[in-house]
Amino acid sequence: MFALQLLKVPAADLAQSEAFWTAVLHRGPVEGSVAEGALRYDVDGLDILLYTGARPGGALHFDLNHDDLDEVMARLPEASAPRIVGRNGDRRIEARDPAGNLLRIFWRAPSR
Repeated sequence: MFALQLLKVPAADLAQSEAFWTAVLHRGPVEGSVAEGALRYDVDGLDILLYTGARPGGALHFDLNHDDLDEVMARLPEASAPRIVGRNGDRRIEARDPAGNLLRIFWRAPSR
């Protein structure tokens, strides 16, 4: 059985990315610093590593799940151009981080 353990997210400006991801994830990094060029977040067992030195800008996109999209939407900065999209009872937020990476956060309607 496979499980995702680490997600590496390139950042053009690590301080801006830290502010964005701290707001989105509603928690701060557990390791690293802007001065070191990398920050690690622990999100329920998934490590999200923000790092400099790679070419950011939309080459990466990924999906997360959350049980309260309205709460997450309230934390997203306007600069990320967040929007809620939905159909068939499912909803998702689409936003861009400061480096231009696409983030989608899903909420799935309960099975009937």
